Amino acid sequence: MNINSDGTVISGNVSVGGNQASEGSVVINGTNAKWNLTGKLSIGGRGKGSLIIQNGGVLESLNTDDGVSGKSSIGLLAGSDGSVQINGVGSRWD
Repeated sequence: MNINSDGTVISGNVSVGGNQASEGSVVINGTNAKWNLTGKLSIGGRGKGSLIIQNGGVLESLNTDDGVSGKSSIGLLAGSDGSVQINGVGSRWD
């Protein structure tokens, strides 16, 4: 999934590369590119997953009262491959 300048995605639970032998990536790129996440995020849970936030992109992990939202994992299980890169001025994961 690519989120580019001035684009916004709002989602619940997301798994990127969550199944064995699967691959997935998310790129949040550019000024005002934003992902509002209201659930759990898994990057490379069982497969290969990557997250790149760059050039002013923002990932907001929003906490709710359910005790689960806002939690994240990277490369959770043995044999999985998860990576996160945050590059550039203004790029962040809140």
